[in-house]
Amino acid sequence: MPTYFHLNRGRPLTRGAVLGLDDHPATRSAFPSGVSPHGRRYLTGHFRVDVVDRTGITHVVADRDTGLELLWDWVRLNRYPSAPSRFQSIFAFETREDVTEFVTRYGGYDAGLWLVETDVEGFRADMSLMRAGPMQNCLRWADMYWSQQPHPRSGREAEFFGRTLWEVLLTPPVTVLTRVEL
Repeated sequence: MPTYFHLNRGRPLTRGAVLGLDDHPATRSAFPSGVSPHGRRYLTGHFRVDVVDRTGITHVVADRDTGLELLWDWVRLNRYPSAPSRFQSIFAFETREDVTEFVTRYGGYDAGLWLVETDVEGFRADMSLMRAGPMQNCLRWADMYWSQQPHPRSGREAEFFGRTLWEVLLTPPVTVLTRVEL
């Protein structure tokens, strides 16, 4: 059975725990089989964000991260329907180097690193591609993500993306094996 590194986001984990999908009334119509904690985070939060400018005027904007998640899933549904939804996946990494790179970039993962196992190979994609930009670029980057290509390795885009960062989308159930040091 394949094993991966999973960074925990605050929920308590124990050896032998099984990570799966949760039913949530707000997501039931789109995902009747449930959503992962990642999916619940983005699908039950607020897409609308109020921003007050220097003059005190309130502007309504869309949450960038939620917008990217929705766009990526739209591309998946329309072009790669056999790929797993990010809203129904448990996220992991193949190597400790990728874990270290992720923590360096995004920080905030003090709930531990865990070795997990699953019955099937995960879906490996370059999470560096999940960036906001002009829509035509975002659509191209989402297509590259779902076709499992790394980001461009030369030119201005290579600098924009930084190091390729492979994440693995695991389809539940995922079993927690043991905690490992970061």
